[in-house]
Amino acid sequence: MIAPALDMLRTAGLILLRRGWLMALIYAVGAAAQFGLLQVVGRIGAYDAVAGMLLLPLPILARLTALVGMLLVVRGELEYLGRLAPLPTDRRERRAALGRALLGGIVPFMAFYLTWGYLAGDVADYANIALLERERVDFEAFAEHMNSGSTEEFAPRDWGFIAGDLPLGPVAIGILVVAFSLRWALGRWGQRFGAWGTIAKIYLEALWVLITALTVADLVELLTAWVDGRLGMVWLRDVTGWIAEFLAPVAWAWESLLWLIEQIGLVLLEPAAWLAIAGTIYGQAVKAQAPELSGRYVDRWKRLDGTIKRWLSEVWNQVAGRFTPIWNAVVLAWRAGPVLIAAYAFLNTLTAPLEPYLSRFAIGLVGPHDEAFWRVWAPLLSAVPSMVVQTVLITLAAAAYDSALEARALRDAAAAGPALPENAPMPANTPPRPRLPGATEPLLLPAGAPLPPGVPVPPSNPDGIGQPHG
Repeated sequence: MIAPALDMLRTAGLILLRRGWLMALIYAVGAAAQFGLLQVVGRIGAYDAVAGMLLLPLPILARLTALVGMLLVVRGELEYLGRLAPLPTDRRERRAALGRALLGGIVPFMAFYLTWGYLAGDVADYANIALLERERVDFEAFAEHMNSGSTEEFAPRDWGFIAGDLPLGPVAIGILVVAFSLRWALGRWGQRFGAWGTIAKIYLEALWVLITALTVADLVELLTAWVDGRLGMVWLRDVTGWIAEFLAPVAWAWESLLWLIEQIGLVLLEPAAWLAIAGTIYGQAVKAQAPELSGRYVDRWKRLDGTIKRWLSEVWNQVAGRFTPIWNAVVLAWRAGPVLIAAYAFLNTLTAPLEPYLSRFAIGLVGPHDEAFWRVWAPLLSAVPSMVVQTVLITLAAAAYDSALEARALRDAAAAGPALPENAPMPANTPPRPRLPGATEPLLLPAGAPLPPGVPVPPSNPDGIGQPHG
């Protein structure tokens, strides 16, 4: 029971010892690329909102590329995953694996990015950079106007839209439809474009997923505001206030239950999200068995025309297939056993809050300096703790995924029962296997496969076991 958890700790320690410096370097390069791209995109978005929206996926892709790189460089340290899927040796195969990892990781990464507020932070930084760019342009125009000695009143530039405002609405829906259609077309016919086709698919995938995430978040905010203003919600708040005033124990129990659910979610959801991202990128998550469906609508689906069915199936796979790896990772975690997942969640929960404490330690280690020093070095000192914490979190996710694969395999093997040793005698009353004429070894065939011509049919029940007695 505890062996997979200990194996996870051993694997994580080896990864940090052997690859930790490289993971930290990749993270630093990705963070620098994200910061630089966000500066460029924000300045462009100050002048054109649509162009800013079209370029906004690039900083997020820089972060995702760094994450994928960190997970891929540790694959050589994952023993069980290496046995299931050996590392590609050809350079072209490695590039193709990187492209597949990026494409597969966009949806779970964007869901994680949106849920934990990273996307909102990037959008706020984008808007702030666009606003600063406009202020710079307006100030330079004002200075030029004053230096010209003109007696006319200065009129600031009419920008036409709010700085940092993303055009969510018909324009965004149109961009989403075009991006998804082009992504589908490239997925079907884009092999001829090689590496450039893969880059285009990655960008288009990130674009339509980002617009979908922003649109859904905006709709949820509007719906929440609408529900809060309804008369029923006002009545519910009054009832809640009355319960809190006159039935304090009930209100206390309810608040405690909500707090407990929130804490459990915080403890389990973030580790599960990291594990889902790792499972998607490694691409070896356990395949969940689809349930057998039946009923009137299933019968109608089976009678549907082949061309229409094929087209609808392809569209469904384009959408639902992106969420399958997330479900596979959930199934893998469930089947790996509670001890491993509890140990992983515990270590993740201990590591994630360390960033502010490491920042204080780094600042205290440097000591007091003047304002000019902190203006230059404060961003770097604040980035180092994040680099350390993220490296440890990704290491834990990779090690937990590898240990979960091994634990799942061990559980499946135990459920299947003990295997017979090599050259062991067959149990009594076992029907003989078919043999080719003149052969010394039995013929191994898949279950239900027909016998080749000329092979005699063995008796199916030579001893009459299970036959009714007269």
